[in-house]
Amino acid sequence: CVELSPLGGWGEEHALYYAPQVEAAFSRGSLPEVMRALEEGGTEWHQAALEVLREASPLALSLTFAQLRAAEETDCWAAAARAEAESCAAAAATADFRAGA
Repeated sequence: CVELSPLGGWGEEHALYYAPQVEAAFSRGSLPEVMRALEEGGTEWHQAALEVLREASPLALSLTFAQLRAAEETDCWAAAARAEAESCAAAAATADFRAGA
């Protein structure tokens, strides 16, 4: 889905340098499949991404994954952005959010 420009010459410090790894791991159908792909990736990048996900809130990961899948199904960017904003506002209104849990 991301076409890398041959003129870009992206180095390791640029996020697009890792676009093939990101797409291969995160295009899986479920969050457990994404985690498995990262575990099996075998590079330093895969391990770093896996560590970040393991440290994150499981609920936040699940919600984010669901939100990304829903956005993928729409052809209207504004609708996807609105759904994300509504989801964030709903989460911010919870007692857990206010408590920092």
